[in-house]
Amino acid sequence: MRTRYNELLQELNTEKMSEGMKMLKINDFFNNNILYKRDGKDHWQSLQETLTREEGDCEDFAIAKFSVSILTGIPSADLSLVYCYEAGIPHMVLRCKDIIYNNTRLDALNCRISELVPVYQLTLNAVYTVDKYWNTKRVGEAGKIQKWERIIEEVKNGII
Repeated sequence: MRTRYNELLQELNTEKMSEGMKMLKINDFFNNNILYKRDGKDHWQSLQETLTREEGDCEDFAIAKFSVSILTGIPSADLSLVYCYEAGIPHMVLRCKDIIYNNTRLDALNCRISELVPVYQLTLNAVYTVDKYWNTKRVGEAGKIQKWERIIEEVKNGII
């Protein structure tokens, strides 16, 4: 796994490609190399944990894709994690603003954005509520969510 991951990083950091193409390659890498498995608890794995375990649930996929996106130069301002519901079941997706098709999200289950009911959105700096039309309202600092704070520190310190 580590070799494939390093090859992905090398490709994304050396080849000239659009941010949209980078996002597609990141999405495909995790969807094809990591086993989707619900953990039954609400543990948010770091990128390192996901790569080591080679499995994760929706938030682990979203966090891994978020982390690699930043690591390969995609602006953090264009990325957020969105906690939502799909068919009444809690779910988390990576949202990419103005990168692919103007507001799309990449997740492990390939559900349509119209099937999702957003609740809140996390960025490196803030937490937002999200209404059914995907409008956001800032409600606090990102560091207030302990699980997310740990991931933010790893991303900011390059521990990915």
